[in-house]
Amino acid sequence: MSTAGLSDARRTEVDTAITELIAGDQFSSKQADKDHDLLAILRPLCEQMAEACPPYARFLARLGGSPAVWTRVADVPPLPVTMFKRFALSAVAPERVVRELHSSSTTGQSPSRIFIDKTTAFRQSRALVSILKDALGGKRRPYLVVDAEEAAAAGDVLTARGAAIRGIGSFANSTTYALRSRDHGDLMPDWDAIEAFFERHGDEPILIFGFTFIVWSRFVRAAEARGARFDAPEASFGPGSSARRRRAARASMLPKPCYCTLGAGRSSRPTRYRRLSSTSASATCWEWIPARCLISTAWLSR
Repeated sequence: MSTAGLSDARRTEVDTAITELIAGDQFSSKQADKDHDLLAILRPLCEQMAEACPPYARFLARLGGSPAVWTRVADVPPLPVTMFKRFALSAVAPERVVRELHSSSTTGQSPSRIFIDKTTAFRQSRALVSILKDALGGKRRPYLVVDAEEAAAAGDVLTARGAAIRGIGSFANSTTYALRSRDHGDLMPDWDAIEAFFERHGDEPILIFGFTFIVWSRFVRAAEARGARFDAPEASFGPGSSARRRRAARASMLPKPCYCTLGAGRSSRPTRYRRLSSTSASATCWEWIPARCLISTAWLSR
């Protein structure tokens, strides 16, 4: 949501509150304090959204009531995902939209559409860094994307998959794509790029990201068939996934455990990991663990 439609004094107040919320320690504040601060932001933003977006105003009138009467975060009515598919839910003028984010649309033909202005794009980037720095630290590192470069290509329209790849890039000092697209759109490993990446950075702290279904079906299984293993004891691996594709992949994962090809031999027991955040709009979750652990089917199919 944008604060552009608020009065000058109110906009300054809300902008300051958002900045402080993003800059704060994301894992030490009490939940009650977070809810209090978040509600103070959501009330004026939702009220302004209703004024600028008729579909949202009708939704609030039927299910949410006036934001002024909300006393807790639970009073804020959650938007059905179908509304993002059927309506242009935007509080800013079309010329201020710098990017349109699309969901993967794995549960239907029409993707959800999220309209982002310049201020929101900046805040999203800062918020992601604020959330993940607790696990990844502040030092940039080599980044291996288990996907093709086209998935994160620049443009006015970006998928949730591409947004995730680009967002994690905030922690990178260099980026290598592990897959390449075939003529018919399928993905295959770029073994030359993968082997060169691990030859250069295998002993360093590195960052690996890819959507679970793609990591499993296009990288791990191909590596197993090739007999490829890469020693990367300092790697951090984070999967993101679409719920439907995660369920679809589960059947093929269950017959046997899947050993990570990234130095799994150094540890025979799973390492604990923390779920850092989950966003329902893009059905993406982040889970960061040392890549040297044994990846079991239970972990991959979460």
